[in-house]
Amino acid sequence: DGLWRNIPFDMNASWGQLYGGSNPLEATVDGSKSHPLYGGSSTGGNFNRLYDVIVRLPETRQMLLRRQRTILDLLVQPPGTPFEKRILENRVVALTNLIGPEALLDRAKWGFSPWAGNKTFAAGVGDLLNQFIEPRRRHWYLTHSITNTARAIGINNVNNAGIPMAQPEDAAPEILGVEFNPLSGNQAQEFLVLTNRSGLALDLSGWKLDGAVKFTFHPGTVLPSNSVVYVSPDVRQFRARTTGPRGGQGLFVVGPYSGQLSARGETLTLLNPRGNTAHQLTYPGNPSPAQRWLRITEIHFNPPASPVGSSLPDELEFLELRNVSATESLDLTGVRFLDGVDFDFSTSALKRLNPGEHLVLVANPTAFAARYGAAMPVAGQYVGRLDNGGERLRLVDAQGEEILDFGYKDWFPSADGGGFSMEIVDELASPGSWGDKTQWRVGNVLGGSPGSGGPAEGLRLSAELTPAGLRLRFPAMMNQRYSLQVSEALELGIWSSVLEVPALPNTRTIERTEPLSGLRRSYRVVVPTGP
Repeated sequence: DGLWRNIPFDMNASWGQLYGGSNPLEATVDGSKSHPLYGGSSTGGNFNRLYDVIVRLPETRQMLLRRQRTILDLLVQPPGTPFEKRILENRVVALTNLIGPEALLDRAKWGFSPWAGNKTFAAGVGDLLNQFIEPRRRHWYLTHSITNTARAIGINNVNNAGIPMAQPEDAAPEILGVEFNPLSGNQAQEFLVLTNRSGLALDLSGWKLDGAVKFTFHPGTVLPSNSVVYVSPDVRQFRARTTGPRGGQGLFVVGPYSGQLSARGETLTLLNPRGNTAHQLTYPGNPSPAQRWLRITEIHFNPPASPVGSSLPDELEFLELRNVSATESLDLTGVRFLDGVDFDFSTSALKRLNPGEHLVLVANPTAFAARYGAAMPVAGQYVGRLDNGGERLRLVDAQGEEILDFGYKDWFPSADGGGFSMEIVDELASPGSWGDKTQWRVGNVLGGSPGSGGPAEGLRLSAELTPAGLRLRFPAMMNQRYSLQVSEALELGIWSSVLEVPALPNTRTIERTEPLSGLRRSYRVVVPTGP
């Protein structure tokens, strides 16, 4: 992300200063290296300019002190904690038992350190426990606590650093708002923003965003009091924004999160490290016309094997899309498939879809025209092939906003090489339901019904149990052939014809009574294609 990082280095004195044979170990000497704000110019001696800025700037100093308190409570633990529960001391004891034999051999080989003459390994461990860890614990928890009124709070080495009390359990930031549709049209420049209205800096380490997007705040992420943090899917792109908020404004920005803020409106949830909901925001959104009305209504992903000499099966694949609006035409410029297959309607033969109209995207225009005729509303040829086992299909609008993003599977044997396509059940359902098996059905037309949205309106098969058997009825339109079929192995997609209805110049009701049996049978009516 192009941000600076603090790399721990030269840590040999981090567990007590012993240069020149210091005795006891320096753990509480604020004039040397023991002050919590050591490293800036205010504590004297050599200093680091980056540390100096962090210490002198109130906002970053809040962040530093809050994180210090978090680490104290996480690892050091307050004075009075029983020894058997102390994390640091018990870790030292465990390592001592592992290192001890090797330490004795090392001392026998190389002798004593000139800075710690005659100091045995065991004595050194004792000094670490008694001269450093415990005094240091009391120095940071008590001497430099915000509750220590005997020492004025400040940034100099004679001052109390003012380490805050433990973060309250109920303290939480709020999700203030989102920008789901950047003016640039670059969705990587969207963002959400959290605000901390409390008077305390809040450590957000391990907090999570869930719902519309997903993000876990990295260890050390602290939000100063009465401030905001921007959460971005791409921090570099956030800084490249040309309108505020943007780079160069001194803003606190973290990321990247996964997912995308939908222009349809969604719910964002902020979870604390215990997994409890701390805040939620549901934003209303403003979906584009394509998001509201453009839908995939038919998928023919695994056509059956064709006769010898004809097109290969996958060349007869197609996707059918429909404008489900009753009143609004759709401009498809910029609409594109990004997953499953690749296609951009900006290069399409059809860039406008009127209310209720269908269009078809095909794998091979020549093979498709030979099979279905040249009058079909073919918008173009996509790149790639539909996976026969199912895959993710992602369709976005001109702004990169999600229209549909779902996975289909080979749910129905008769649509998986059995000659039929899958059709949507409810084209006005929530876009999130497109990945549900219950939202799809096997089409009634062998070879699919591209460009027509399924069989003729009104084709419904009804059944009535009578003494003579199962009476089946369906309406037949003029000049249309029908096939009434039965299956005793539905899961295998095996169907056989029980009645072929020829095309006649009049509408009528077809009726047939099937004898009852002890077998489980399924019936359907299909509209054959071809002469």
